[in-house]
Amino acid sequence: MGLDLYNELAKNDTGSRLNACEKLIEQLQSASSSDAWDYALNRLIKGLASPREAARLGFSMALTELLTVNPGITTPEKLFDLLTTFTAISGGMNGQEQRDQLFGRLFGLNSIVSSKMFMDLDPDQFRQFLDILFDLWQKKNWLRSATAHLFIEMINRHDIANDSSKTSMILEMGASYKFWKTNDGVAVLLVLMKSNNSLKCPEWNDKSPLHPSNLQTLGKVLRVGSDDQTNQAGQSAWSRDLPIAFKLIADIYVDQSQTVAASKIEPPRKKSKTSRGSKPSASEESTSVAKFEDFWRIVIDESLFATTSSPERKYWGFQCFDLFFRSLASEETPILFSKNFMRTFINQLSDSGRLLNSTAGQTVTEIVQVCAEDPDKALQTLRSLISQPNGSPNFDNISKTKLTETLIMQAAKTHIDGVLSLIFEVFLSPQDEEARVVDGRRQWSIGNMFTICKQNYRTMAEEDIELILSFLALFGHFTVEDKPTDIDASVPEKVQKFLYSLEAPAPEVSSAIQTLCRSRLESLLSLLLPLLASNEVTWPYKVVRLVTEIFPAVSQFRELTTFDSKISRLVERAIKVLNLIRKRRSSPRGDQAQLKAFELLFSLVLLQIYNAEANSVGVLEELLTVYVSAFERPNQAKDSENEDEDDPGTILAQILLQFLVKKSSLLRKLSESVWYTFAPTVKDGTIEQFIDILSTKENLEGQNALFNVENEDSEDNSEVGSNESDDEGDEDDDDEEEEEEEEDEDDRILKEKLANALRIPEANIHSSEIVSGSESEAEGQSSDDEEDLMDDAQMMALDETLSSIFRETVGKKKSMSRKKESQKARENVVQFKLRVIDLLDIYFKVASPGVDITLKVLKAVIELIGATNDRVVADKARGLVRTRICKIRPIPVLEDEEVVEEVVNETLRPILTMAVRPSNPGQCAAAAQASVFVSRIIIGEKADQKRSSAIGACYGEALSKFIEKPVNGASAAFLELVNFISNFKAK
Repeated sequence: MGLDLYNELAKNDTGSRLNACEKLIEQLQSASSSDAWDYALNRLIKGLASPREAARLGFSMALTELLTVNPGITTPEKLFDLLTTFTAISGGMNGQEQRDQLFGRLFGLNSIVSSKMFMDLDPDQFRQFLDILFDLWQKKNWLRSATAHLFIEMINRHDIANDSSKTSMILEMGASYKFWKTNDGVAVLLVLMKSNNSLKCPEWNDKSPLHPSNLQTLGKVLRVGSDDQTNQAGQSAWSRDLPIAFKLIADIYVDQSQTVAASKIEPPRKKSKTSRGSKPSASEESTSVAKFEDFWRIVIDESLFATTSSPERKYWGFQCFDLFFRSLASEETPILFSKNFMRTFINQLSDSGRLLNSTAGQTVTEIVQVCAEDPDKALQTLRSLISQPNGSPNFDNISKTKLTETLIMQAAKTHIDGVLSLIFEVFLSPQDEEARVVDGRRQWSIGNMFTICKQNYRTMAEEDIELILSFLALFGHFTVEDKPTDIDASVPEKVQKFLYSLEAPAPEVSSAIQTLCRSRLESLLSLLLPLLASNEVTWPYKVVRLVTEIFPAVSQFRELTTFDSKISRLVERAIKVLNLIRKRRSSPRGDQAQLKAFELLFSLVLLQIYNAEANSVGVLEELLTVYVSAFERPNQAKDSENEDEDDPGTILAQILLQFLVKKSSLLRKLSESVWYTFAPTVKDGTIEQFIDILSTKENLEGQNALFNVENEDSEDNSEVGSNESDDEGDEDDDDEEEEEEEEDEDDRILKEKLANALRIPEANIHSSEIVSGSESEAEGQSSDDEEDLMDDAQMMALDETLSSIFRETVGKKKSMSRKKESQKARENVVQFKLRVIDLLDIYFKVASPGVDITLKVLKAVIELIGATNDRVVADKARGLVRTRICKIRPIPVLEDEEVVEEVVNETLRPILTMAVRPSNPGQCAAAAQASVFVSRIIIGEKADQKRSSAIGACYGEALSKFIEKPVNGASAAFLELVNFISNFKAK
């Protein structure tokens, strides 16, 4: 017999253990001596307690095979004695040695259960086995979970539940060990009852632990491990792993949920007459299971998540939530978001220092992953998180997560109707009376409407987009006083359905929320601007029709904006023109691109008027003038002197520039879209207006020159602020905070100076009433100190000191105010220049500009690169030169010989000067490229001696300046010329 096989059994390698086990059994079967079998049995049982590598796994596997191959090797009684003897604990053993012995006994019992010998145990032998097993369970807390698993393995493997004698024996012995009202006992009992529903356990009132009458006791048992506080043996040591009883209970409720779902699909069966009014049988009553809602509330929510529950039990609670959330049907998901769970969930998420913060974060991850696979569950979860009684629309803010935002995006992919219905419900019924809370919840609704559309507008159904736009337009421009009764039939069916179900919001919508609705409506239109709805209708036109025609016709909707008679007539005329444009767009005749541009312009200007935007009325009048000139009187003769002023393109450009003044993404996109259409037709005079803007100084003087305003910053800023993006708004908030900090610091310095001048004690320096403190101190002085009072000279000196302090403070504040005003003015001019550069980029992309205007723009842009102090402006201007102007094809040709000298002197020479004497490296590179471009224009297709000489002389002057004072990068201008000449000659 090879003794080395026993060493192989202890190795970590699974293959080695299996091979050794097979060889050992083969050798034993070929051996004729019973001594070999006895030696192997003893050796394997002793090896179960070995701490070597994987000895317990290998020896228990071999023991199982030995008892299966030769069940008559010994009697069960002797086997039990051998096992208890070889795994006994003596007084001299340390903790690790005791642990090895007890685990050895557990593995031995497992080998017996897995062998054929177990099947032949008589009642006395089975009782002896149970006694050893229950005794092992009782010995150590850390063994109980493993022992319970062995119980369950025994019951399932050998169908113990259907053997009444063995079942009775288990129930009897379990009661003597106070086993049944423990975590492990509940697990074993549920396994028994799953296979035998007539089973009765006296400790649980002859009913299932899940029976409604047992839920309170079950909650206590599962929380502390035992129902008996004096039964310390029954209380398991806490483990991170969730007790198996919870998993078995989850299986029961999941099966029940699936059965209910299946019954909803099948047609209901008729009940027999004999069954009517009959009582449930005893077995049905004893095994009846409480509703899941009651189980979760009593056993989990009011137990594991109770306010007095320990972090360890709450940890189990989160594991239970993950387990049930993953398994239950979506219809039962809301039950999980109970009162105590939500309180614990939010508290743990909101503070990173809490013990279970990471655990709650794992639950968030679990929710997101499960809902990504099941959109139905995403919608139910979302409703539970944001709705009463336990949820809040402010969940993401207070929990410092983006859970609801993520769920909205997940659910919106397949359940957009349900998501929008939920969002609308929060807006219309905020379930609160406090104005701040109501506005916060409505802001949440509006923000999520915007996010849904922003993320999905390219794939969303048109009717869903129209529903969101209708909602924002309605509550941004109207007050809903009652349920509507007369909606225009042309409104889409989904929008009609929503409007007819609409009730007056309670409480009323505040002006701040109405403003936010209009702002978000404008932002959505900015996204939708490049897209068209059905029948080639622009989205702004759809909104204007809602605001000007459909909603005003509903008697239950009251308009927020009212106009005087003059503006009303102007608006009515504009609406007629807009409808005419819409009609012309429906016909094949006419310039469709220009008509679309005018449809956008009229629609958005009308919306601006309804938003009470400054100067919008004047813009509308100018727009009507442009439209009449372009379409109604296109061939009317014009006075040559006023041709540029009356040119429709010039007026339109002025309108677009007015749009660019406002920091609105929508108006910027509109300007660019319209400019794409009209840029090829504009005259040079219009582009020269852009050149004047680029040459404007980036300071307060430049702002006043551009916008014709002075000391109107506050008004302009308030107007601009309503249209700025969220990021710009955040920057403004940061600026305000910095200003407040600076003011606080100035106040502190002022108080310190006053305190020193008035000789106030240091403790009172930062008092809010410095002078009063001085007076009270003076009043407290005795008459003996009167000689310390100031004389006239001292009072005059003090007066001069105080005057100096106040003059210095006032002067500093004025200086700071001027500095902030200048900074704001610079930012306004810079932003305006950036928008103008965008328009010039479009112009050179779609138009075919002449030589004269091309050279003027080129020179102005290069001068701008050197003059600006803003890096973004310089980079954008350099890009315009490099990738747009100098890449014009075909290159404009200078036909008139008389203007060659003028171009050389007024364009090429100044550009070359900027190339060799640049204000910055960026100007140097741009001027080098531009100088070659201008040279190509001058030379044309064929080299002319006169023109070539003029260019050569100009470059010679520049080279002399470069030699006199070399500048890094300036040589590029000459290298560019050499390359051009080489290529030109080659052609």
